Amino acid sequence: MADGSYGEAERLWLGLPDSEQLRFIDLQQRRGDDVIRSGPKMSAATLRAVRDIQRAEDAGLHDFVVRGAGGQTWRELRASHPEVRDMGEASGSTGGYTVPQFFTEQLYERLKLFSPVYALCEQYGAVWRTTTGAPLPVPALDDTANSATPLPENMQITEGADPSFSLVTSAFGVWPYLTSSLRVPNTLLTDASAIGEGHEQTWGDPASWIGGILQTRISRGVAADLSAGAGSAGCQGYQTGITSALTAASASAITTANLQALRDSVDPAYAQHPSACWLMPRSTLTVCEGLYYGSGTGASYPVVNYSTGRPRIFGEPVVIDPSIPGTAATSGQPLVVFGAVPVGFLIREVVAPTLIRLSERYSDWYQTAFLMLHRIGSITVLPSAFAAITHS
Repeated sequence: MADGSYGEAERLWLGLPDSEQLRFIDLQQRRGDDVIRSGPKMSAATLRAVRDIQRAEDAGLHDFVVRGAGGQTWRELRASHPEVRDMGEASGSTGGYTVPQFFTEQLYERLKLFSPVYALCEQYGAVWRTTTGAPLPVPALDDTANSATPLPENMQITEGADPSFSLVTSAFGVWPYLTSSLRVPNTLLTDASAIGEGHEQTWGDPASWIGGILQTRISRGVAADLSAGAGSAGCQGYQTGITSALTAASASAITTANLQALRDSVDPAYAQHPSACWLMPRSTLTVCEGLYYGSGTGASYPVVNYSTGRPRIFGEPVVIDPSIPGTAATSGQPLVVFGAVPVGFLIREVVAPTLIRLSERYSDWYQTAFLMLHRIGSITVLPSAFAAITHS
């Protein structure tokens, strides 16, 4: 974005006292876009500046990475405000500040890529997004044991068992996942801001690759815990919540009968749910590709069917989850999971990730550091919705 495009917004910003500028940064950090919509208790001049800057900086991430707060380059900010320290309430002695960024959807897509469980839950509505991380109570109901019966004429209605509601947790919270710092030379940021609009693709927009690297780091850490996390210091993985399991003689000795028994162990209400699938690593799929099942005519058919292009077992899709130990499993670890994981497993995340920009911490290296923080949690709410085959 060219310098002249900031216009009146830049002049308003530069005309504000330092205390008002820092107050704006602090409010943006703590409340994000709500600062604009709810009309905070600020002076009229500050509010006008905030609104104008919001409109002027639609590019958001690019200008924040390249220019910093207020639409100024690193060099311009130091020249015009030599005594202003870019510091917010959450950064302590690091000399940085945090502001909400506009790449939430890109992070969600990256999480889907790295975590098959996140993708499943997102597809079937099992990802809750909240504006805060305050604890939430989570009730659960498993009514699969009750059904309707015919009512004969002139007969009293028979009372059945009441559905049983259970409180899975009274405090379903989120965990903060923070990347390590990514240090970028200020010469790169300064040069990128001077190139001019329309040339970022040729140069390589630093906002794109900085955001991409940090999103990938978040996704790797979250994906591992969504699958197998213990839940004590991070997300609880769906594998951790498994309570129903069959056993195989060894990690590489899964049989057709094992798979059939696993499928039949899950209540039909979940086994026939649209989200029902097999989850396994590539190593277990390779073992299953060598299995066959027979028919009354003596013919045999491969257990794994590729007629639709994607692997299916007994008609249900196979989802590759590399976090399942599979053939490398030790005693008690899962080889394969079957069921409707999105029915029994819930993910919660705070709406937007936060990008942290440390402008001064590495100034003696002439570098700016970036980190990303995302708050997310998960919990098993209905363990009967899926089951596993484990190593004996």
